Amino acid sequence: MKKNLITALLMTVVTTILLGLVYPLFITGLTRIYTRNRADGQLITKNGAVIGSRIIAQPFTGVAYFHPRPSAAGANGYAVENDLVAAGMMVEMADRDTLVPIPVLADDEDQVATFVEAMIEAIERHRSAPRHLESAAAWSVVPQTILAPREAFFAPNETVGADAAVGRVSAELIAPYPPGVPVLAPGELITSEALNALREVRADGGRIAYAADPSLATLQVIAADAAGR
Repeated sequence: MKKNLITALLMTVVTTILLGLVYPLFITGLTRIYTRNRADGQLITKNGAVIGSRIIAQPFTGVAYFHPRPSAAGANGYAVENDLVAAGMMVEMADRDTLVPIPVLADDEDQVATFVEAMIEAIERHRSAPRHLESAAAWSVVPQTILAPREAFFAPNETVGADAAVGRVSAELIAPYPPGVPVLAPGELITSEALNALREVRADGGRIAYAADPSLATLQVIAADAAGR
């Protein structure tokens, strides 16, 4: 028992020294010798002082470059996404102001370069005056809960015109996609702010998910006598 305990402690000490000290120092030494610039973070210096890194948060404004947010180039993210999908290049998601590519480990430099070139061309086709990034409807609309979600889900409901639904209690879940986060949920008050935000998403080319009428011409609301309104 004592012998086994001593052996286990010695193995712990030895492996800790080898893997926690010797190996990291060895690898760090190799990177400092053969790839020092990259190991240091590709730092940018000016007048002998470090002012940043080439790979972190560098601004760029030239028309030849892809902007992480299409809004910076005045392009509509939905339109750029449609162009890329038509060219056989999928993206994770897009909304009016942002575009999220999905590169994977299997992609080589040529594939990434081809994607970037296609993205640049798509943005150039839809370029217009730059606009400020705006918070998506899913994050900007503040919900007003009137009924508990379960109560609203099982309550009698009716279909009314969208404009007539303002001031009523929603009987359905409605979410712009992406991101798929509800702007209206069962039991919440339908406000002009929420309705206008959803209409703007649809007008920009976004998809309205989960709604009984994705065109937003009508909405499902709690029957007036059930809502007490």
